[in-house]
Amino acid sequence: MFAKKKASTGVKNGVSYLNGQIKFQGVSLNVYSYFWGRRKPFQAQATPDSFSSRKAQWDVIDTPGHAFDHKSFLNRENGQLFTGDLFVSEKTKVVLAEESIPEIIRSLERVLTYDFEDVFCSHAGYVEDGRAALQRKRDYLLSIQDDVFALHKEGNSAEAIRQKLFPKKYPIVKFSGGEWDSRHIVTSILNECQMLNR
Repeated sequence: MFAKKKASTGVKNGVSYLNGQIKFQGVSLNVYSYFWGRRKPFQAQATPDSFSSRKAQWDVIDTPGHAFDHKSFLNRENGQLFTGDLFVSEKTKVVLAEESIPEIIRSLERVLTYDFEDVFCSHAGYVEDGRAALQRKRDYLLSIQDDVFALHKEGNSAEAIRQKLFPKKYPIVKFSGGEWDSRHIVTSILNECQMLNR
């Protein structure tokens, strides 16, 4: 089949969620425009340190890595963490060119200092056993970072490291013109390594 669509809904501690997924030639795509249409233009404002919704108070946590200004939201009262694009999946295989794996690791470590259990992700929806899933993602990325450092120390180029760690060719790399690529995981780690060695 050319494209597959599936969705599941549920309620967790009073929060309704939709875990939607559209796959195009085996690649999971963003479902927002499919379900909700295009967002109308709006005037952005600076995000405060906390804010209130109808029924809750939320802490705003800086979680850069996916984007320099990425934020996550924590409801301390019921232990719910909304991670935006921080989680996505446990085993990151491709990222955008501007993403930083070292920053994502630091952001994961930062949110793991808070008391929460429930995790809601912009892509994955409700994440079962969310705290443990974030810990596994952090540990996976730390392992990848260690592998990149070791292979680089052996004299491997960024492309050679990519081929060794991520040999599979993902359709989204070609589909995005290289904007999404495993290579960016490697280069973001090496770029920070070079900055620290200056």
